[in-house]
Amino acid sequence: MMWSISWVAVQGKPAAQVLSELEFEALCNPRTDDNTCVLGASLDSGWYLVYIDDSWHEQLTPRVLEKLSRGGASVLHCVVEEAQRVSSACLYYDGEPVWLVLHDGEMSTDHLDVAGAAPPELDALLAQAREPQPRPRSSYHIPISLAGMLCGFDHEHPDTLPAFVELTEVI
Repeated sequence: MMWSISWVAVQGKPAAQVLSELEFEALCNPRTDDNTCVLGASLDSGWYLVYIDDSWHEQLTPRVLEKLSRGGASVLHCVVEEAQRVSSACLYYDGEPVWLVLHDGEMSTDHLDVAGAAPPELDALLAQAREPQPRPRSSYHIPISLAGMLCGFDHEHPDTLPAFVELTEVI
């Protein structure tokens, strides 16, 4: 499966407020097909997650994320575009961008840009990536793993997925 997704996790605001600000709402009668593209869930870590089956969704722009983080909330955003080997994770807090970690596989397999004050968990991931491996390791998973370490969500392990609720855009 080739992933082309994005998700945002918010800590410091109630789920209802997160959904309202992102202009989503829970569906009362969820569809039964497998074409659901927007899901929401409360994570055990205390974050509220909005998962979108679209890597560059129009409602998850930097401007929207900055606004969502106002009032002392942390907003963690992750983009996974497997076909292009692009992944990124960034954090906003209280209306400001804090850090960004970006891998662009078109530049190289070990490409990684880091901007801002990245969390200490990044150091552990970088050290692990530098360890000798039987085959070369790409930096592609570093932003994804970092975001997962911080909020507790890992899209690649279906056995650990939270209890999602289908969401729809408010028109």
